[in-house]
Amino acid sequence: MRRSASFVLTVAAVTVLVAACVPGSEVPPIKSPISAEPFPTATSTAMLANPSAMTISKSAYPSGGTSYPGVTVSQPSASVAPVVVTAQSTCITNGNMSIFSATPNGNATTVEVEPLVIGQCVIQFGGQDGVTLLVPVTITN
Repeated sequence: MRRSASFVLTVAAVTVLVAACVPGSEVPPIKSPISAEPFPTATSTAMLANPSAMTISKSAYPSGGTSYPGVTVSQPSASVAPVVVTAQSTCITNGNMSIFSATPNGNATTVEVEPLVIGQCVIQFGGQDGVTLLVPVTITN
C-alpha cells in the first residue's frame, strides 16, 4: 500500500509539472533592472541665501528704528517662498534678535532682523520638499 501511494504521488507531481510548463515562445520577456524606470528627480533645488552669513553691529541698529539688516533666501525652482523656522532658529529662541519684517516674493523671502543681544546664532529657513538652510549670524556691539 505504501509503495502504491508514493507511486501515485510521484505520478501526480510529474503530471502537474509537465502541465505547468509552457513553451519558451509564450513566456513574456523579463524586464532587466537596468532598463527599469529611472529614479525620480527632486522637484526643487537647494536654497540660496544672500548674504550667506551675517555680521551685524547692535549699536548700528538701535531699537525702534525703521530699517534693519536683512537676508534674502530663495529656492530657485520652488513654487513657494521659504519661511523662517522660528522654533529651530537659535537667533530667535535665544533672544539674540527679533524679526522686523518678512516679505515673501515668488520663490524668495526677504527677512529684516533687529539685533538685540550680542552673540552667535543661526536663522533656519524651510523650503519646498523639506529643504532647509541655516544662515549663521554674528551680532557684535
